[in-house]
Amino acid sequence: MVKSKIVIVLTLFLLTGFGAGVLFANLNNNVENKVADRKPKEPVVQVDDKKAITEETALIHEQKFLRCGHTIISEFKDHQKIIGLNIDEVKQIYTEEQGFDIYVKNDDVIIQQKIDDWCAKDKEKYRLKEYNGRVTVFKGPDKDHDSLYFSTGISFETLPDYIKKDILENKYEFSDKQTLHDALQNLDEYL
Repeated sequence: MVKSKIVIVLTLFLLTGFGAGVLFANLNNNVENKVADRKPKEPVVQVDDKKAITEETALIHEQKFLRCGHTIISEFKDHQKIIGLNIDEVKQIYTEEQGFDIYVKNDDVIIQQKIDDWCAKDKEKYRLKEYNGRVTVFKGPDKDHDSLYFSTGISFETLPDYIKKDILENKYEFSDKQTLHDALQNLDEYL
């Protein structure tokens, strides 16, 4: 009986403490929100589209490749071409129709370019396929958009079944020539 009373008292004590904590947290949150509401609202970024681009202006080039979804960010290479121009004048050279979107963010000029293609890294992919009874290397971004690169002297029929299966399932894909050559050296034993 004494144990159950102790458990009840401890439970009530914990619930009361928890309730008080929630109440104080709520009150504190309301006070912080009211103080924040009284502060004058200022724009986060001061965008001045009429300001001319100078040598010191940071120009960021974002190339968005629509077919693979990759974005490559680099320094804009034609910086000299647009020095002295404002954003509106730059937009007349690099138009939306050409896939460009130009804006200012944190004092940097962002030149965003949408390109309906694969990035260079994806274009440099290699994969092994069976073609005319031979193990053949194809190059391109994916299995549906590649072209014959070269045919090896390896007969497809001499390969073990598990390698044939993997080649037919497009599991022999490589991101660079070195990895491709390493794989081909491993398959040389089936010449």
